[in-house]
Amino acid sequence: MYLLKEILLWIMMIIVVVISMIGVVIGITIIQEKVFVPDELITWVVNLPTFNLIFIYELIMILGVFYLWDRFFVKKWGVSRRRERHAVFSKYKKIIISFFVIGNLVLLYAIVTAMTVVTEDEIIVHSFASPQGKVYSYHDIVEINTGVYGKNKPFMHSKGDFFYIIKLEDGTEIDLTEMGSSTAESDEEGNEIVTGVW
Repeated sequence: MYLLKEILLWIMMIIVVVISMIGVVIGITIIQEKVFVPDELITWVVNLPTFNLIFIYELIMILGVFYLWDRFFVKKWGVSRRRERHAVFSKYKKIIISFFVIGNLVLLYAIVTAMTVVTEDEIIVHSFASPQGKVYSYHDIVEINTGVYGKNKPFMHSKGDFFYIIKLEDGTEIDLTEMGSSTAESDEEGNEIVTGVW
């Protein structure tokens, strides 16, 4: 009976984790659109590799879910074999909670600000150091590279993925295929606007 209860709780916890991960991505996207995306835009894209910190953020959130669920499991079902682990947590509770909160806030800030907005008149690159965004004109584009990646790069791209990278005069590179959303009726329309102005 005990084993069945534990299996059911682990299945439920996995479901909670999956829902939480999806919720985090949707929540961050909504925040980005509400805070940084103007009404008049062509597209907005996420800035790699900074945006990939979302995987670390989700891992921390998962650990938090595991801990809370484990505490629930101990209290509800009286499982004593986990109490030693919680004794260690209680000893360093303030440090762990402080690290957890501060780490989450810093990661969330870095992820949310890792985006670029492309409008008909300008390109606005947001970042950790410049959340208000650095503004570029289309005349600042010095190079456009397109093609297909020839090999996999973990958490970045897969073999065969298409890339459309514009390079600005200060060396900033933006991959327009990492799209968050777009108002262009098609990818070709968006590409024509960029290449036409350049």
